[in-house]
Amino acid sequence: MSAETVSPIFGITLDELISSGHPTDKEAAIHESAVEGQDLCSELDKQCISDIVNIAPLLKPSLLDKMAKGLAKHGIDISSIVSLAEYINDDTVVKLLEIATYDIINENLLERLIPFLDGKGDFKSE
Repeated sequence: MSAETVSPIFGITLDELISSGHPTDKEAAIHESAVEGQDLCSELDKQCISDIVNIAPLLKPSLLDKMAKGLAKHGIDISSIVSLAEYINDDTVVKLLEIATYDIINENLLERLIPFLDGKGDFKSE
């Protein structure tokens, strides 16, 4: 079922369906900078990880890779990496996992990490 099919069911426009509400100021700034081709990576900090995760489906994978590498300099927790994993390339995921903080790990996170592990339980590297 496509967004065009679902939109009339809920009585909202396609834009409303896609955005599902209003973006935070940080989400809007990140998205606007991405659209304009600006390099925001040096300005990112740990507080904007959730904003990046929220708009990840709207951003180019290459831009997300750059952002993820920039965030890694500030420290990134395992749950944020797992949330971004489907939008960034595997090499970037593995690099982030190698430097991530593992303060909170639950069963769901472990399940999503399995594709990035080799047979010995180490992160796959090329």
